[in-house]
Amino acid sequence: IHLSDVPDGPVTGYAVFGAVGRFPYVMVLDIHGHRVWARQPYVDGRSLSVDPFLRGLQHQDGNLLLAFTARGSGTNGYAAIFKLNISSGTTIGSRVFGGNYSTYVRAIREVEGNYVIAGYRTFYGCLAVPDFWVAKLSASLGVLAQNSYGDGCLAYDDERAVAVVQTSSGFMLAGTKDNRTWVVETDAALQQTRGRQFNGVIAYDIAPSGDGFILDELSGSWMTLQRLDAAGDPVWRTDYRDPPIGRAWRFVPAADGGFIGTGSASGGAWVTKLGPEGTLTTDPGVVVPVDPDTGQTPVSVDFPLVIKPGTTSVEIVDSTSDTPPPNFRF
Repeated sequence: IHLSDVPDGPVTGYAVFGAVGRFPYVMVLDIHGHRVWARQPYVDGRSLSVDPFLRGLQHQDGNLLLAFTARGSGTNGYAAIFKLNISSGTTIGSRVFGGNYSTYVRAIREVEGNYVIAGYRTFYGCLAVPDFWVAKLSASLGVLAQNSYGDGCLAYDDERAVAVVQTSSGFMLAGTKDNRTWVVETDAALQQTRGRQFNGVIAYDIAPSGDGFILDELSGSWMTLQRLDAAGDPVWRTDYRDPPIGRAWRFVPAADGGFIGTGSASGGAWVTKLGPEGTLTTDPGVVVPVDPDTGQTPVSVDFPLVIKPGTTSVEIVDSTSDTPPPNFRF
């Protein structure tokens, strides 16, 4: 479930993107958690079952965008994108990508009033061989450009994009190719300008950081962070083996140029502070948050987390639990 603040629209509160059973579901809540509206989006008059990856955001016009991978009556996966009115939840527009291939959504960003959707697609006849896929949509969901990158059916390389960021000249996609981190750079028209592999086994995220980017990878059973400059070239790389840190789910910039990160590891969730060069400044041990009002802890804290940095604290929000606990502050 993705939570996003809705501070400037007709509704002040939260938009909750998730699923009921295997079907997409969107709710808008007021600041007290009371439901304002709830909708189950439809494509061509019928609902579509979804995989666990849903992505949502609020457009600069105040309305909501929901993107997910759906499955119709067949086995192919379809990338489905919906734009919903923030006040009523009615569908403003929708777009579906699919056909003789399966398309999987893994990331979405708003870029200069438009949208960029990234993930991967598998082609008919070689369904086990995915390629990176990206599409650029207008605010009205018109297709401005789309492209895929990889070897297609020519080689059995597993290429799956999981994140996308804007660069000064186009876009940068991060994912995995043949069990190694793969970063693809494109121009504004989504034509590939460069592709390179790094030592990480799995890439989880790439995000803007100062005048460059931070690449989050998993190498073996420990986390790796790599700083890239504005041109996408490596600046530094840090492996967190001792003490080992498991999967990182989110990093946000800190005021001193460093990062605050959270993620999951064996036994629970963790939160830590990194310096500007990726050095550990706090113990990344597993944390068990406690509700300050009740003194109770969640049954499990081994889940993806969302970071919401405040002025003097960091708010950690459970983003997947079937029964979300209260927010916890550190």
